[in-house]
Formats: sequence, C-alpha cells, structure tokens
Amino acid sequence: KKAFTLPLLAFLLNSVVAFGQTTGGRSGPRFTTDLDAFVRKTLTTFPDIPGVGVVVVQGDRVLFVRGYGLADREAGTKADADTMFYIASSTKSFMALAAAFVDKEGKIKLDDPVTKYASGLNLRRPIPEKVTVRDLLTHTSGLRNSALGFRMAYSGQSDPKDMARVFADGTTFDDGAHGRYAYTNLGYNIYAVLLQNHLKMRWQDLLQYRVFDPLGMKHTTAYISRAKAKKWNVAAPYIIDPTTGSSTRSPLLKTDSNVQSAGGVFASVSDLGRWLIMNINDGKLDGKQLIPADIVRAVHTGYTTTSREQPPFSGAGEYGLGWQIGKYKEDKVIYHHGGFPGYRAHVSFLPDRKIGVAVLVNDGA
Repeated sequence: KKAFTLPLLAFLLNSVVAFGQTTGGRSGPRFTTDLDAFVRKTLTTFPDIPGVGVVVVQGDRVLFVRGYGLADREAGTKADADTMFYIASSTKSFMALAAAFVDKEGKIKLDDPVTKYASGLNLRRPIPEKVTVRDLLTHTSGLRNSALGFRMAYSGQSDPKDMARVFADGTTFDDGAHGRYAYTNLGYNIYAVLLQNHLKMRWQDLLQYRVFDPLGMKHTTAYISRAKAKKWNVAAPYIIDPTTGSSTRSPLLKTDSNVQSAGGVFASVSDLGRWLIMNINDGKLDGKQLIPADIVRAVHTGYTTTSREQPPFSGAGEYGLGWQIGKYKEDKVIYHHGGFPGYRAHVSFLPDRKIGVAVLVNDGA
C-alpha cells in the first residue's frame, strides 16, 4: 500500500537525517522511541496490513531493526527482525552485484555482445552485436520477450532447457528502443539464461555464493524450499479483495520454480541492514573488505538517464546496475523498490550521509 509505505519511508529518511545532524550518531534512544511509536501509529491507521519489517543503519552500525504485526495471520505467527519477506524487484541490486563479479572474473563481460554468450541457443531472430550484457541490466537493450518473463515469474515453467528455448524462439529487437531506458524484468531474465547457458550456473546459486554467504546474510535466500527446510519464519502474502475491500491471503504463492532473477529473493530486515552497511561503506562490513570496492562503485554508477513521477524520489535520475539513482530533497539517494501481489519492499541509502533504510511489508496489490 503506497499510502502506508511512502509516508513511512519519508518519516524514516527525515528522522535519520535529523538524528545524524543532532547527535552525530553517538546515541539515539529518542530516535528509536519516536520511530517505534510512528510505525505503531501508522499500523493502527492501516489495520489491514499484516506485518512490517524496518531497519535503519548509519555508517557501520544498525540504529534500528524491528518486525511488527503478523508474518502469517492464519497461523498467528508474529513478524520479527528475522522474518523473511519477498523483496521482488529489489532483487535486481543483488543480481547486478553478482553480475559485476562475473564481469571482473572475465566470464561474462558486461560490455560484450549478448550473442557471445548465447552460443548454441539457435536464435530465431538475430540480436545485433551492439546489444551488450550491460544493456540487459540497465533496461536499455531494446529486446522484447513477454513469454520468458511470464514463465519465470508466474507459471513456474522454468526448466533451464525450456527457458533457453523460449529465449531463442520469442526474443525480438526494437532498434528505436535500444539505448533508451525502459524498465522491465526481461534483461535480468535473459542474464539468467546466459548464465545457465555459458557457465552452467543457476542465478540462485551465484547469489548464494557471491553475495549472501560472504555477507553473512543468514535469513536470505532465492530458494523458498531452503527457507521451509530450515523452518525460517516466512511472511505470507496478502492482498486487498476488491469485492470486500479487506485484506485476504494472496493465491499467487512463490515456489522455487516461479522466482526469477529480476525479482526472486526472500530477505529479512536484519540481513538488509548488513546489505545496506556494505553498500554504504564500499564493500566493507564487520571491519573487513568483503566485496571489492571497485565492484561496489561500479553498480552505484549511473549508466542511463531516467525520470520518475513517484514520490519521494521524483524527478530526473539515473539507473546504475540494479539501482535507481536520484535525489531525496537535496541529498543523493540510491534505491530500489519491489512489488508483487502480497508484498512491497523498499531499500535505499544516502551515500553522502552514510545512512540507509529498508521497509518490507507483506501486503500489496
């Protein structure tokens, strides 16, 4: 619900900026108390929202992390800081970081043609050599293939061989759209096909190996089966029933077969706190350089211009690798939203102030 997430997000950013200015980050009991009170008050205003997770970080430490409400209404399971929510398109920043690793290793180079890694896929329609892997991850490829995205995100028909066939048979190219930003999941879906085709690796395993494990993200996964096997607390999805106007459990459930590289991660706010601290500090976390600084800077660099109408980050901006780049008032902000029936996610940070916030909700149209 935008009416919930947007004011909460604005309050979080305003509060943490004010906290940093007035205290220098040394202590913040009033900040914690005020934020907790605001979230609780907001939830009473929107009683249909089952659960919420919130984390705020500054520098190299977590200022606030908490879960509210219910992860599962029917089971009566409470949400806490380790409850896992589906973060939808906020996954792109994780996937792009992993892709930057693969680029640095020289295995799939971002500035190489897509066709270099599509060998043996027998494309029905040729893709021009000018379309690069970087174009896929910055939404500027000019490629189209609605069937590929549908199968990955909804139908669950995601066997690697089947995906390779759908990519080869259904991909078209619009020369007039090449080089122009047009947000879509397709580029990240195609990257997963190239990864499987060229390196014989699933995107889920790449994320686990390159991102989740190194950063100590213990309640984050792209395999929902893993979360269930470990009996982790996973927030159930809820949507508004248009006939009654009340919140009801979403029939669109996520399984291992219908999560996608453009939006397939389940994460907790406790783990997103670690993710934000790493991004804010150019790859450093727990006093160690866990991700090379040049890779982190590369994904935070804008590669194409954008324009957004949705507050609080409206106006001209850029798109990096898996990150939107814009302004929050006078501050530079790097962020990404996520949404899917039953979930909303927002992850953002102000790099110059070294503060970051994440909000996860298990309710959304």
